[in-house]
Amino acid sequence: MPNSSTAHQVRSASPDDTHKISDLLDLSLGPGRHTRAAARVRENADECTALALVIELDDRIIATCSCSHVLIGAEEALLLGPLAVSPDLKNKGWGKMLLSETIDKARELGFLSICLVGDEDYYGRVGFKKVPKGQITFDHPVDPNRILIKALSDSDGAAVTGAVRGVRVST
Repeated sequence: MPNSSTAHQVRSASPDDTHKISDLLDLSLGPGRHTRAAARVRENADECTALALVIELDDRIIATCSCSHVLIGAEEALLLGPLAVSPDLKNKGWGKMLLSETIDKARELGFLSICLVGDEDYYGRVGFKKVPKGQITFDHPVDPNRILIKALSDSDGAAVTGAVRGVRVST
């Protein structure tokens, strides 16, 4: 984890952060980030604004994480991402810190599970597990070995099954 004496702030993202977050995502994830399967789902989903978080260090946004409202089959869930850390600060614990905060807040808000497409070695450190092939699907091409889920209740997430679809929750 980052040094506890490092002056940082984990806070909710604000509309004023939009351009800084977009720049960080482009820098960290590259221009192809909009074509990935999870990004395509997010095009038809509302962001869970309560889970749009950033880490600010010395007046600079160094990490960002958000979640979108989805259905997996008939179950309400969250789709994590994008999660990004400034390239000059990767592998220092900032992403894990922000991810843990996001998970805790999602649980407090009453969500039952979070799904994502990502690296099990990285996300497994905070409890995400690989989904058995075919249990959860995307309409766009995705490596089924990278579909992960984290149950936020006593369930293990095994009951969550079906296609991931974005949800509009705002009026």
